[in-house]
Amino acid sequence: MLSARLRDLVADGILEKTRYRAPGTRGRDEYRLTDKGRALLPILIALNNWAERWIVPDGASTLSLLHRDCGSPVRTAVTCASGHDISAPSEVLAAPGPGARPASASD
Repeated sequence: MLSARLRDLVADGILEKTRYRAPGTRGRDEYRLTDKGRALLPILIALNNWAERWIVPDGASTLSLLHRDCGSPVRTAVTCASGHDISAPSEVLAAPGPGARPASASD
């Protein structure tokens, strides 16, 4: 099952597979994040923060995400392109994007 999932992540461009061989050992595969995979970091941080708040009992977290420089917990923040903080869903307007199809008369 793990092999199939790794294959899918490589096929989707999230991981890249490279072969390496330590001296005196057999060759092995290593999986590294691509730029596309690294772009998932804010999503993964947000999911981890959500789980810590809503799923995991207090003090039972199995993964701590800490800033390497200062050791503080890593959190996500939502802002607009102008830098304004977004604190509630009501502050977000959903509008058709450039790839949206125009509605037809039968819709």
